[in-house]
Amino acid sequence: MHPLLNKIRARIAAALHELAHNDLGYTSETVIWTAVLSGLALTVGGIFGPEILDAARSVSFE
Repeated sequence: MHPLLNKIRARIAAALHELAHNDLGYTSETVIWTAVLSGLALTVGGIFGPEILDAARSVSFE
């Protein structure tokens, strides 16, 4: 295996091992970021949703 891939695999394995033993739950920062990103997704969906649906309805397969 390539040394760089081996190093990446080892780092991922170490991070997953550390996360597996972390039972502290979600931090406030994680909850806040999740809420912000969810709000952003809903806003973008609200703005562009009708245009996307109109474009999808106008597609015709022949």
